[in-house]
Amino acid sequence: MLAVVDLMGDDLPLMQQFPSDHFALLLLSVLLSAATGFYLTLRAGRLFSKAVSNHDMGRISKFIIVLVVVLVLVFNGVQGLLLLLASTLLGLVPPKAGVGRVHLTGCLLIPVIIFFLW
Repeated sequence: MLAVVDLMGDDLPLMQQFPSDHFALLLLSVLLSAATGFYLTLRAGRLFSKAVSNHDMGRISKFIIVLVVVLVLVFNGVQGLLLLLASTLLGLVPPKAGVGRVHLTGCLLIPVIIFFLW
């Protein structure tokens, strides 16, 4: 969204502006990267599923959890670890409440939409 705002400028409200000359190139790059990502995801998913099908998934899951915690600690420090803990606890609430986790996206989308429309 920030790249689009940079291309479109911020003199007028966002909906009244015409895209810049580079907007078509931006859309083409998004389309190309989405198609490439789709193909690579399917291919990598097949390879990964074959590689891990003979292993204990419990151990793999624990390893991935430890890896994520270590990476968050290395790249973001204690604040990142606290945010990871808070978001993990928040992600455990919807199943207990009997709703889908998709409702939590409002916690991210609504502030972002308000920020860019304000």
